[in-house]
Amino acid sequence: MSIAVVDRIGRTVLTVTGSRTLVVVAVAASVSVMVVSVGRAGPTSPAWPALVLVILAAFSLAAPDAFAGLVTLVGYGVWWAVVAEDAPLGWAFAAGVAGLVFHLALAHAAAGPAGAGTEPSVWWSLVVATVVVVAGAAALVVVVAGLEGRFQTPAAAVGIALVLVGTLPWLSSAAWNRD
Repeated sequence: MSIAVVDRIGRTVLTVTGSRTLVVVAVAASVSVMVVSVGRAGPTSPAWPALVLVILAAFSLAAPDAFAGLVTLVGYGVWWAVVAEDAPLGWAFAAGVAGLVFHLALAHAAAGPAGAGTEPSVWWSLVVATVVVVAGAAALVVVVAGLEGRFQTPAAAVGIALVLVGTLPWLSSAAWNRD
């Protein structure tokens, strides 16, 4: 199901589909997490980069196949690198996941014509591959935190985390090739 907004001449100005709505929600949620994570990691940071990030994200949604998404991610990365010097591991993980979700949502939106619908199986494989990558990254966070002595990590947990990281390429390729 889709809704089309047409101008007076009859040109389609905007097409709203379920897929497009999910992309907008994913971009809005990821940008929100980006702003909050930088704010928590660097509380003395000025607020104006957050406004720039939100404006760039809006441009990215308007033209997902343009360079606005790349500029948004690079700007976010620079802002993070400048502000979050000794960021807690949890906020760094949240920041990375937010950047991944932002990238995947825009890449998905840029892959087809504006307003094109997406089959549920495509969404499912994208979500499964994303969960696999995030689980692997979370396993690495556990390993790093344990090795840095931030908490006592049982050897079994480190072993399981390393097995997850080792099987990550196979799991992600299996998620994409599921038929």
